Amino acid sequence: MADQSFEENVLRMRLQYLRNEFSELLCRKNEMICHEENLLNIRYLNLFGQKQYDVYCLKLDIAMLKRRKEYLDQFISNNRIPDFIVISHMLCIDSELTSLDEETLKLETEKQQLSDEVILCKL
Repeated sequence: MADQSFEENVLRMRLQYLRNEFSELLCRKNEMICHEENLLNIRYLNLFGQKQYDVYCLKLDIAMLKRRKEYLDQFISNNRIPDFIVISHMLCIDSELTSLDEETLKLETEKQQLSDEVILCKL
């Protein structure tokens, strides 16, 4: 009988210890979800936005190369020797127009990053 009560006490103490440990782990999990989830989301969105911007820049480069090819094709179809100075000048004019769009996109991206960081600081 004494052995059973001793074993029961040991098991009860073990049960109480496991309950305390479980509640501590549950609190830590909830804290991680509340605080670290936002950090991970912001980091993911920043990286995703950077990749989208890189893709945009590559598409812009492809468009410029296609435009250069079109200018070369125009010279060739008119039986003229391609004048690379004229082509580069035409591309500079085109790139100035697209660089304004690119700068606007950069500013919007930086604005979004700053607003994300402000939200992060408020947490």
